[in-house]
Amino acid sequence: MKVYKIIAVALALIVMNVGFGSAATLLGKVALFKTDKNPEIYPLVSANKMTYEHKALIRINGATLVAEKGTILEAFDEGNKVIFQIEKGVINFRIQPHKTIVSFNTKDGVIFSPEIVRANESIIEGKIVVTESDTILELSEGTLEALTPQGPRTIKAGETFRLAQAVIDESEGELADATDENNPSNDDMNADGTNGSSEAATIGVVGTVITAAIVGPIVAATTSDNGGGGGGDQIASPIE
Repeated sequence: MKVYKIIAVALALIVMNVGFGSAATLLGKVALFKTDKNPEIYPLVSANKMTYEHKALIRINGATLVAEKGTILEAFDEGNKVIFQIEKGVINFRIQPHKTIVSFNTKDGVIFSPEIVRANESIIEGKIVVTESDTILELSEGTLEALTPQGPRTIKAGETFRLAQAVIDESEGELADATDENNPSNDDMNADGTNGSSEAATIGVVGTVITAAIVGPIVAATTSDNGGGGGGDQIASPIE
């Protein structure tokens, strides 16, 4: 009988450990504005994908975000930073970089607050828009980092930064046919003895260079003409 009790206790401990190990992390709070007054308050839980049918104010330690209606996102706790996996939508954000690291991950790339922060940079503020075609960041204050095929990129205040997935032309497969340009057969020789396939070979080389340049996400960054904001709607709620 004692053996059965020991086994039962051991199984209970295993179940409890598994439950705690898979338990979600509480990251902050979400205020859902179905009306202009009296928002509904919910916990922000890690690894919980949410579709916001109304405007939502998301607050974590060191950052405030406003997700517009229709935004779909999921938050993850990575210890020293919080990751927001954004499927689509519009998010206005205000980050205190000395308190936390925030990363915005989309299908087009990754944008995140720097780990090393300048002493005079107390606020990072802007807007990120994620659609089916691309991701656009408008930064009005502070600096952010982005991962691009060319390496890390710094986005500064006043810049509009665009990430998009590449679309490769189906006709590029036709370039593979030019494999024997350097050893042409007699059928490829012109009457004057010159190589009749030289033009095709040149096109093939140029096409190869263009193809290599467009593989992977296309990243385009432009600076607004006025050199000012571009950060979109401001967040009315103060930072904790």
